[in-house]
Amino acid sequence: MKSKLALAALLITTLAAPGLAAGSGHDQAAIKRAREKWVRAYNDRDLEGVMAIWSEEVIGWFPGQQDITYASTKDSYARSFADQTLRTQVELVINEIQVCGELAIVRDTWYVTQSRPGTSDVLRRIVKSFELWRKQPEGWKIIRWMSFPDAERVEPKKP
Repeated sequence: MKSKLALAALLITTLAAPGLAAGSGHDQAAIKRAREKWVRAYNDRDLEGVMAIWSEEVIGWFPGQQDITYASTKDSYARSFADQTLRTQVELVINEIQVCGELAIVRDTWYVTQSRPGTSDVLRRIVKSFELWRKQPEGWKIIRWMSFPDAERVEPKKP
C-alpha cells in the first residue's frame, strides 16, 4: 500500500507541477549514466549490459504487443543480437527525469537506425518512451515502461 501511495504521489506531483518533483541531482545523474551505459551496450550487442537496467519485475507496453516481461525482453535482445544480417544503432535523448524518493519517471526519445548488409534501404524510427524507475540496492532499474512509435521512414543508404 505504501508503494502505491508513493507512486500516486509521484504521478500527481509530476503531472500537476513537474518542477516540484525534480528530486536529487545525484539520482538524476545516476539514471542518466545508466541509460548511457545501456545505449553503449545495445550498440555493442552486449546482452548482459542491456539487461542491467531492467528490474526482474518489469512490465512494458508497446502498441500491438502483449505485456513485455524481463524474460521476453532478454529473449528479444538475444535474438536481435544473434541476427548478424540486421544492423541496429540507437541514440537517445532524455527529455525529462523526475525523481521522488525511491521512484523516478523518465521521458525519452529514441532514434533507431536499422539496415541490412547488401540492401540499399535504411529504416529510421523515432520512438517516444515513458519509464518508471525504482531505486534498488544495485542501482536504479526500470520497473514499468510504455513506448510508442512517433515516426518511421525508409531511406536509401547514402553512398
